[in-house]
Amino acid sequence: MKRPIIAFLILVILTLACNSSTATGTPQTPSTPDSTAEESSSLKEIPLPVGYGVDGGWFELYFTDPKNPLSSQKTGGIDQPLAAAIDSAKLSVDIAIYSLSLNSIRNALIRAYDRGVRVRMVMESDNMDRTDPQVLKDAGISILGDRREGLMHNKFVV
Repeated sequence: MKRPIIAFLILVILTLACNSSTATGTPQTPSTPDSTAEESSSLKEIPLPVGYGVDGGWFELYFTDPKNPLSSQKTGGIDQPLAAAIDSAKLSVDIAIYSLSLNSIRNALIRAYDRGVRVRMVMESDNMDRTDPQVLKDAGISILGDRREGLMHNKFVV
């Protein structure tokens, strides 16, 4: 009989501890520094022949534009700043991708690996036998398949 009472008291204490109101019952509003508004509005467009880019100061964000007639060239879009970022990497490059078919990215990854940067990649297992992933493997870069039934459709680089 003591255990249910103790469990109930613990639940009540935790509930009271998690309550976000003050003793008067007035909800507290979180305070945010004024600089947050300034930081979020300081996005600058990164002009690209194909695709879209934005610079947020501490981050860059890019989107492809597959409807652009120049997108079939597989160069001149977001591959250029991505390859430049990989070329400037000092410690590591971590990638999660669905597929790889851009020579500029493949070559930048090999250059990074050759200069001692740790390159790690996870990709859709169904696409690991294609040419560019095989070239990366032949260069010594290990690629981990997603090991899932569904598609791993991520596309990001850190």
